Amino acid sequence: MRLLWHRGAPEPELAAEPFRPPTLRDEAELLEAPRPGGLALAIEGVTLVRRLRDFEVPERSGLSASPALGIYGSARGRRAAVHLVATWRSLAFVLRNAEGLVEGSGLPARALARSELAAWLGVSATLLPWHLVPSLELGCLLPAVLQTQGALPGVLQTFVVRGPGQIEALPLGAERLPILAGRVGFRLQLSAAFALGLFASYEHDANRVRLASRAGGAARVFATPSSARLLAAAWSRF
Repeated sequence: MRLLWHRGAPEPELAAEPFRPPTLRDEAELLEAPRPGGLALAIEGVTLVRRLRDFEVPERSGLSASPALGIYGSARGRRAAVHLVATWRSLAFVLRNAEGLVEGSGLPARALARSELAAWLGVSATLLPWHLVPSLELGCLLPAVLQTQGALPGVLQTFVVRGPGQIEALPLGAERLPILAGRVGFRLQLSAAFALGLFASYEHDANRVRLASRAGGAARVFATPSSARLLAAAWSRF
């Protein structure tokens, strides 16, 4: 279900979220054709239902619901634009394109599933007559996790779920931490058929882990949380 309110703009205008690299698939269209100014706000909710085997009793199956909710909006004037997004996604929804945590099975009944929370804010400006469009995206994400009883009595084992097939175990007793991300972009329209773009992004993810040698064997420890990327691109349309 999607509820939409708008004035001027046909729907909310959103850029690529800062937690993932921009695909640049639609950026070329945004460089030349300005979108109509106005305000727009949307609330969108979805629940996917599928049949999965029981984790403890594989011979038994049942329906599993995967809900998610998002609130997003944008405002655009003649020179500047801003958009804001807030999303809630259940752990089951994050795993919606996988065959369950274990292939074809639902989540363990005694495990604690925590949902993903995310929000990001983006602003951009159109600098005429240079046809230069600087932009800034800032975001914060609390990843979905699954917590089970660890190898030590009374100590929980936390698994960070980033997506289908992307499940990472944290050190014993560690909790999930928020992910912070930002991206600065510059798009320059040199002509009607040629444009250049430069994007610099930074991410602080304190949930990254690595295996380190310890007395008695290897153990999971936290890895360097910060990373930076620089991306340059050129668009040509003919």
